[in-house]
Amino acid sequence: MRLMLSYLKRYKGLVFLNFISVFGFALTELGIPTIISRMVDGGVASGDREYLLKMGGLIALISVVGILGTVVLGYCGARISTAVTCDIRNDLFEKVQSFSHREMNQLGVSSLITRTSNDALQIMNFMNIILRTAMLTPVRSTPSSAAFASISAFAPTSVIFGDSAFYYSGCHTCC
Repeated sequence: MRLMLSYLKRYKGLVFLNFISVFGFALTELGIPTIISRMVDGGVASGDREYLLKMGGLIALISVVGILGTVVLGYCGARISTAVTCDIRNDLFEKVQSFSHREMNQLGVSSLITRTSNDALQIMNFMNIILRTAMLTPVRSTPSSAAFASISAFAPTSVIFGDSAFYYSGCHTCC
């Protein structure tokens, strides 16, 4: 992992842009359900049509931000992972060129070909997943944990989970 981080240092701008685009993606995933909840509680319950239209516009705006975030996230992740893979392949090629004939025969040409093609592809796929998932998880979990803590302040956890377990067990239909 330390080796990959040394390669990532060459692409600080793209890594930063990737990190920023994660927020746009997470805003969509976490923001829209929250706004819909407020629309139901505040607009539908009271019949406030103006509030519903305003919140609908906010959902449209957040959707556009989410789309942009997703596109930029995909672009940055692909660009960084392919560039890092290219750098690794180039460094590996330079290292192999310094081998003597005895070392080449000892390692095997087929093994070296596998390392420059398949292993590099595995690194590229891993980097792409890390750049998307590893950065998205803390951004998603922090607001979710805060929301759960605020809910837990008003109701005991056993009531929250117990009520949902009761509902999904099908017992609510017989009572």
